[in-house]
Amino acid sequence: MIKNVDGIFQSMEGLMKNLHQLRDLTADEPVQWLRIVDRYVTLTEWQEQSFLIPSTVVFLYMLCRDIISAEVATKEELQAVLLTCLYVSCSYMCEEISYPAKAFLVEENKGAFWARSLDIANRMSGKMLQINNDPQYFWQVFTDLKNKR
Repeated sequence: MIKNVDGIFQSMEGLMKNLHQLRDLTADEPVQWLRIVDRYVTLTEWQEQSFLIPSTVVFLYMLCRDIISAEVATKEELQAVLLTCLYVSCSYMCEEISYPAKAFLVEENKGAFWARSLDIANRMSGKMLQINNDPQYFWQVFTDLKNKR
């Protein structure tokens, strides 16, 4: 069993290994991107504590697993998609009714960010509900995450 968030991040790094086109991507870069945004949102008091705890990282992993394609061509594209998944995760799982999109934006085209956010919500809404309502599905996703190491 994964006992801490660092163990979960190691598993997330396993997911990123499938991105063969990104040879210059280090294993810890995506984790750093997530932590920087999480820290910013916490320090600016949009949330009281870190979002990156085991149960919410399982939710984030579920989105990333289904949304991030092996065809991601650049680190910038990966960062944009990953942080959009984080935005959707925070918006869905946290107590706040909104988050400052600025913290999650890495590209100048805000329209692309919002289009991705809506696409993720539309494609994943069934699974987003299922992971919160079905403990077996949560454990299935958790087990998949754990086995990615």
